Amino acid sequence: MIRTGAVFKRIGTGADTRWSMVYEGRVIGYVKRTGSFGRGYTKSQMSTRHISVWQGSVADVEHLEDNDRRMVERLLRQRDKLSRESAARYMLDSYKAANVALPARPASTSLAA
Repeated sequence: MIRTGAVFKRIGTGADTRWSMVYEGRVIGYVKRTGSFGRGYTKSQMSTRHISVWQGSVADVEHLEDNDRRMVERLLRQRDKLSRESAARYMLDSYKAANVALPARPASTSLAA
């Protein structure tokens, strides 16, 4: 558990591994580790620095209206995070910035464990 009160539950294995983010007993989003260009990337350098980042998504969250989903997704796409914990904080901040209430339906007990 992290300071935000979120708990992560692994979904899948291998290249398709992602984590559901459970907050106050509800799945509010998913995070996935993926490769990205580093901050030092420019076209003139002829090489890139690859790093791993955490991308958040609310695309598969149940009980979230389409318009609300699009607003939160737009904010989440603006910035990837270097840690799973910072991605969780950013996801909560994205819900707040989009003025969207967290999904009301509780997660199943297997996710909250």
